[in-house]
Amino acid sequence: MQWRPIQKNYPSLIVLMILTGLVSAVGYIAGNIIDRFGWLFQLICIGGIVAMLYLLMRYHMTWFVYSVRTKSDTTVPGIGTALAEEYPMHITHLPKEMLDFAVVRGQGSKNGVLECLMGLEALEDAVRITEKEDGAGKTLQEVRKKYPELALYDYTVTIFRKEALLLVFRDGQKYTGVLIEAGEDMQYYLTGLCRK
Repeated sequence: MQWRPIQKNYPSLIVLMILTGLVSAVGYIAGNIIDRFGWLFQLICIGGIVAMLYLLMRYHMTWFVYSVRTKSDTTVPGIGTALAEEYPMHITHLPKEMLDFAVVRGQGSKNGVLECLMGLEALEDAVRITEKEDGAGKTLQEVRKKYPELALYDYTVTIFRKEALLLVFRDGQKYTGVLIEAGEDMQYYLTGLCRK
């Protein structure tokens, strides 16, 4: 099961890039006109350029692919037969102890790199995260109250997202949060694993 989220950034990303470009231009012009604090305006110009490059690289050129896959070292007898072509079995019918959740990250047209690999047996919770408190989801602040020492990794592609799915994995006494923009099928499957 795989999902590649679709970027919904274009109006807001363009506005942010224009604003940071204006700040950079004003900083450059003011740095050339004002002698006394020219260095400060040049720093503002450089900061604006860096911010524009970050927005371009992170929210326009970066892509993610989320997948639920079998563990590469499955030693359970019969799994080879279960996944063979003459016995078609969907991955969602396998127990979560045999599955991994993986995130592949790439930029532009380059091949992706495995960024995150977590065993689904460690999945503690799958929470729908919303921007504001409503009946359908929770905010990140509410989740942090339940898991105070949560290490959070953001694998979303939309800059001002309205909702996302937070997967909380347990690693010993610590919790790791993976924030994704999953499709409906993947979201239903991952939240269903936590209800069992």
